[in-house]
Amino acid sequence: MVKNLVDMFMDDNILNGPIPSSIGQLTNLKQLYLSSNRLNGPIPLEIGDLTDLSYLDLSNNFLTGRIPWSLDQLTNLYSLNLSANQMDEMIPPNLGGLSILSELALSSNQLSGYILNLQLTNATRHLDLSQNQFTGPLPNRLEQLSNLWYLGLSNNYLNGIIPTGLASLPLDYLNPSHNNVSGEIPIGLTRRHGSVDLTFVTEKSNVYSFGVVALETIMGKHPGELLSSLALLSAQNIMLSDVLDSRLSHPTNPTVVRNIVLAVTLAFTCVHSEPKSRPTMLFISQELLVCKKTLATPFRVISLR
Repeated sequence: MVKNLVDMFMDDNILNGPIPSSIGQLTNLKQLYLSSNRLNGPIPLEIGDLTDLSYLDLSNNFLTGRIPWSLDQLTNLYSLNLSANQMDEMIPPNLGGLSILSELALSSNQLSGYILNLQLTNATRHLDLSQNQFTGPLPNRLEQLSNLWYLGLSNNYLNGIIPTGLASLPLDYLNPSHNNVSGEIPIGLTRRHGSVDLTFVTEKSNVYSFGVVALETIMGKHPGELLSSLALLSAQNIMLSDVLDSRLSHPTNPTVVRNIVLAVTLAFTCVHSEPKSRPTMLFISQELLVCKKTLATPFRVISLR
């Protein structure tokens, strides 16, 4: 009998019309895939009766209305994908709090409200809220999602600063671009090997990132320890020769020495502890283009300042 269905794969077809409320009678369903069709209308409340569901994918349709509160009854849900529809209003706050929900994809809708109101658990690994109408700050609660590896927040109306704790998460993908976020980029994010799109930042924040990357290139490692040392010690006590990547021999060519000194000098102005004292990227680019005089000072006796 149809009621005994466990898996339903009807994605990538040309199905149209609303999702029938009778779907709630398929109480043995564990997987329901209706993505990439032409379904419209609201998601029926009766889907909340499918309490054995592990995977629910209704993405790439024309579904409208609010996300039904009944979805928070799906306590066995592992993956929920409602992206690329026309859903609006706020997310039910308990939706993200489902205890084993690992993937929550709600991108490309018209959802609004504060992300701060969304309850999330450590089970969350993939969270995509991009291309909606969310407002307010990035919640510090995101720092507590210790298993989060994908965070998509682009094209909303978010503001405030990036929570510094995001740098300690196992993120492979982070995209808060095209918002109104400001402030500094947490240092740990600049050494990510995954995809990080930070085009939302101000020109002064961008210049800080440039400084960190420039120092990392010269040193052959992340400059976090050096930056901490400079905050405590006199820069005259740190020699440039001690900062250069130990795998490289000290340069003797005056032009090379000049270029390294210029790069390090500019890098340190970019990571100045006082954001207002940092230059703009326009200034940095102009300085790099200006022909500087070669230095007569031996490389080994040059200090950082």
